[in-house]
Amino acid sequence: MTPATAGFLRSIEFVTMAVLGGLGSILGGVVGAAVLVLLPQVLTVFHDYETIMLGAVMVVFMIFLPAGIVPSLARLVQRTQP
Repeated sequence: MTPATAGFLRSIEFVTMAVLGGLGSILGGVVGAAVLVLLPQVLTVFHDYETIMLGAVMVVFMIFLPAGIVPSLARLVQRTQP
C-alpha cells in the first residue's frame, strides 16, 4: 500500500472488517476481511442494486451479530455442545 492509496475510505474499510469479524481476535479480522472481499463478488447478480444489498447485509450482520461474526459463532458452538 502506498500513501496515495491509504485514504480515509480505506481506513473505514479496515475498521469495518475488524468490527464485522469481531474485535476480540485476529481470526475475527481475517473473517471480516474475507466477508467484505467476497460479499460484493457474490452480490454482483443484483447488478443495479449491488451497493444497496451490500449495505443491507452489513446492517443485518450488525443487528443480529453485534459482537461480530467470530464471537457470535463461538457462542453458538458452545451452546450446542453437551
